[in-house]
Amino acid sequence: QGEPGLRDGPADQARFIRPQGLAFAGEMLYVADTGNHSIREISLESGEVRTVSGTGKLDVSIQEEGRGSGASLRSPWDLVVTDGRLIIAMAGEHQLWELDVKNDVLRPYSGDGRETLKDGSLEAASYSQPSGLSLLNDTMYVADSESSAVRQIDLNEGQVSTLVGTGLFDFGDKDGEFSRVLLQHPLGVAALDESQLYIADTYNHKLKLLNLRDRTAHTVAGTGTPGKGSGAGLQSSMNEPGGLAVLGGKILVADSNNHRILLYDPVSGKLVDWPIR
Repeated sequence: QGEPGLRDGPADQARFIRPQGLAFAGEMLYVADTGNHSIREISLESGEVRTVSGTGKLDVSIQEEGRGSGASLRSPWDLVVTDGRLIIAMAGEHQLWELDVKNDVLRPYSGDGRETLKDGSLEAASYSQPSGLSLLNDTMYVADSESSAVRQIDLNEGQVSTLVGTGLFDFGDKDGEFSRVLLQHPLGVAALDESQLYIADTYNHKLKLLNLRDRTAHTVAGTGTPGKGSGAGLQSSMNEPGGLAVLGGKILVADSNNHRILLYDPVSGKLVDWPIR
């Protein structure tokens, strides 16, 4: 409806508050309804909206495995679907959670809940406001915003490692080898293929490319100063780009503070307005 609220039902009557992340699963679209601290389900066939987890109230307790419906969540920010489960970037819990919608089971997936930057097993690793998720084959990538880091999860081995980032509240704007790279509060990640991982470097107002083969990062769009321009990537400008998505070998960018969607072409290096049709 365009009005804030928590309401299920037909598409023209449903309400959300600051929805952030989306994930398709068959004929369903799942929504991280961040402002409602809820996960919503939209039937692409009927348009019906249903809350599958969350009460609309902020969780203030330590959650353990339990029913998904009726559970309290804490700022779910993004979603991916793998093996029939929703993996949720639970930014407010500094964890990733998994939701089995079919069996109505919600449980912690990764992270010990401490706000810091620590690698290790799924259970022992620590995150700092994980916000963006991207899944490619057997690897999940995480924009770990508060530590200005990008994390990598090997789904087969159950291990979390850090690609770029050095610690909580360490931030900057530096390209180069992974060990030297600095970002500033990245909110979005998008894996184009096994060697190209794009990052919405939100507070640097840039789109960056992490080359996973040679382990280097460089800016492909944005000047580092907030603005509203398009064209050649390095001459273009954005204002706090947030979410990213892959579309036909190109990257869609949510240019949040400019209230527009942009399309980046890795071949031409151009960043242009993407008209919503």
